[in-house]
Amino acid sequence: MEFVLNLKKGEKELMTRAWLTTKDNPFDPFDEFDAWYHMDEAHGYHTCNVIASRVVDSDGAFPEEDEQAIDEVCDQVIKEFPQIEYVKVYKKD
Repeated sequence: MEFVLNLKKGEKELMTRAWLTTKDNPFDPFDEFDAWYHMDEAHGYHTCNVIASRVVDSDGAFPEEDEQAIDEVCDQVIKEFPQIEYVKVYKKD
């Protein structure tokens, strides 16, 4: 099962199985995206924007390359913002 998170870089939707959430957000960013997003934005994390701004535009990339790029960006964000209790989560099949 493939999953397309509602994340756009330009006109391209990026596919991912890895994502960031915060320890204080009880919602699943994959299965409860609207509630997760609302809480994330309300707390000022803006996780979708943080990730989208760091993903290198890869117009000709295969979906697997997008997934790898997002996975790497998640790791970078965790290191860059240690004051925010980010946790990397994965979409399960």
